[in-house]
Amino acid sequence: MPRTLSKSSARALVTALSTAGLFACGGKTLDFTPTDGIAAPLGKTMADCPALAANVTLTTGSGDIVITSACIRDEESNYYPPGLFDSAPPPPGLVVVPAGHTYSVVYQFAAAYAPSATGVASSGTVYVAPDNINGNASGCFSLPEDDTSNLVASKTTLDGDLLTQQIVNEVGTGEQISVLLDIDSILFGGPSCANGGVCGAGFGVRFYVGGPPPGQPVDDAGAGAPVVVGGPSCADGAP
Repeated sequence: MPRTLSKSSARALVTALSTAGLFACGGKTLDFTPTDGIAAPLGKTMADCPALAANVTLTTGSGDIVITSACIRDEESNYYPPGLFDSAPPPPGLVVVPAGHTYSVVYQFAAAYAPSATGVASSGTVYVAPDNINGNASGCFSLPEDDTSNLVASKTTLDGDLLTQQIVNEVGTGEQISVLLDIDSILFGGPSCANGGVCGAGFGVRFYVGGPPPGQPVDDAGAGAPVVVGGPSCADGAP
């Protein structure tokens, strides 16, 4: 079966979590920005990160935006875009950040939906593996979070309306980092999506470090590879 990575996926957390990247309300497919090379920093503060449109972020059933912006940040306080788009990206399919750094993902919440400290410490997980978003070179398809052995040390903290997921150690070149946030654990107890509450159980961002890992050939003419991958799951063995 082709695997479709979207908010309507059976996977509760992504994705950004965008096979992109992320899962939110509305059943949209959330993909990462087209990237031909290493991403350039946007600036040195969260204020340099662009506001997220409703079609690429977490919303409520009544249409309120819950997470207003998100960025990837290195230990030198360089902020990089997560590159969330509501369309399929051309190669390499995910944002590529420079190697040789440690990274965090920072989310800014709308004031009305700022998380409480309860549950924050255990709300984030990070997985790392040399998985290509367009399918691995062996012909199968997998995401870092498909295998619990890919879980790496991380720390999730809250400062006002800013929630930060820090990847504790440096990640090598050619790895995909999948940073997942369990929204239910930090906004639990509110109204349901149908009654105007937050829609979706998870949100997150995924990106490459230094460059994409080896993958299946894709269309370099500009169309790119879709985020619906027809190959078998690597969990079932490579073809």
